[in-house]
Amino acid sequence: MKYKVFIGIDVSKLTIDVHLHGIGASKTFSNEEKGFALFLSWVKKHSKQSEPAEMIICFEHTGMYSIKLATYLNDIGIPFAMLPALQIKQSIVIRRGKNDQIDAQRIAEYAWLHRETIQATLLPAKKYSQTSVAAYITKSLGM
Repeated sequence: MKYKVFIGIDVSKLTIDVHLHGIGASKTFSNEEKGFALFLSWVKKHSKQSEPAEMIICFEHTGMYSIKLATYLNDIGIPFAMLPALQIKQSIVIRRGKNDQIDAQRIAEYAWLHRETIQATLLPAKKYSQTSVAAYITKSLGM
């Protein structure tokens, strides 16, 4: 798949910090459905992309904190790559300074650098609980 928009998200318990690669826009949203909907509206406004299939949203697998976002994106059909934190950290040059916005920017950069090979994450069937989904993803990522 050839993606045109590369979005990095740093996921925490209460918030998601989002960065749009190439546009330089960053913003923080709540880590709940209302925040996810606002985040997608914001992306559409800034990226000028109307097709969700043209974007890839990349974030680290942070257990229960990232499962809400993964489930939401999966349910509405937006491609995302939920990756082991170590995979992202090992591929990015260590830089001074760290905060959630910088992490989101680095994750977006990772997605762009790996644009030819990045694969969208596929969640198991909807009948499973978030806890089951978290366990499945953790196992499939080899964590």
